[in-house]
Amino acid sequence: MLTAVADPKQCNSFWAQGGIIYKATDDHRELLESDIHTAGSRQNKFEAVSKLVAEGPGAVEEFLLEGSLAEVPFDREEDGELARCFEAAHNRARIIHWRDHTGKAIMDSLIQAVNANPNITMLTGCTAVDLALTKSGTCVGAHVLHEATGEVVTLLGGSTI
Repeated sequence: MLTAVADPKQCNSFWAQGGIIYKATDDHRELLESDIHTAGSRQNKFEAVSKLVAEGPGAVEEFLLEGSLAEVPFDREEDGELARCFEAAHNRARIIHWRDHTGKAIMDSLIQAVNANPNITMLTGCTAVDLALTKSGTCVGAHVLHEATGEVVTLLGGSTI
């Protein structure tokens, strides 16, 4: 995992106060898609909204909820269910949060999970300057600038995000 700064908490995400889109208890794809387009004044890229709607809730489950990679301590109702609220143009309560510091909770939890995972190395002070591609165009990693030394190295990996 790369970050251009020495401290991965030095990012906009850490300071985000609002919640993150998940899904309402009575939600469906068309409602979520419509709300996102409304929130974006219908200027959204259709393909991006479609991808967010199709993959977003699953990514929240895979990476952020209890039993997942990071296990963010999102606010809960008295019965233990996730506390959901309305935000922006959403017509359903589908936003999950941690107090008024959701970004901090997500970043703290993700950084802790990354540091605890022996298969992930966090490289600070590094910037990806180009993708490493095979002759056929398949991405196999990245060319990375180490800010302190000015050296560019190639990092190969099974997944490049």
